[in-house]
Amino acid sequence: MADMKLSDWMALAVDATTEIATGALGMGNVQWRHPVDGDMPDNLCGVYIPLMTDGFSVQLGVLGQPEVCTHLAKSLLGMGPDESLADENEVFDAVGEVMNLVAGSVKSRAADHTNVTLGLPLALTGTVFPLGGAAFERGLMRMDDNDVWLVIAGAPMA
Repeated sequence: MADMKLSDWMALAVDATTEIATGALGMGNVQWRHPVDGDMPDNLCGVYIPLMTDGFSVQLGVLGQPEVCTHLAKSLLGMGPDESLADENEVFDAVGEVMNLVAGSVKSRAADHTNVTLGLPLALTGTVFPLGGAAFERGLMRMDDNDVWLVIAGAPMA
């Protein structure tokens, strides 16, 4: 991990997310903005997953407003705009699967630099602040008409 900075993890996450967005999710237009001025919205939801290496832990998050998460879930499941998901749990399950795809791709891309172990995804609603001592980086990925926030937080493991 010593040779990988948080910005390196973000670059891997951007490449992985772009691949999943244009492949599995069928998004036609994907654009990355980083850095982003201003604060992240308060009403985000999404999924974080830990990526652990020897002595370092990175939390990778894919977040969006509730309607964006619903759109991501429907895209993964091949549903049309008029179809409905059963409930919020189904949305989070599908977004969790998107996160697993992204994290798996990040793990593969990082293999030349470090050995990565994936943790369990954590679904959340609301604003998340990094723990004390954690570095934090964020950017905005526009997937068709959807604003998806990519978040990386990392700190040395105790």
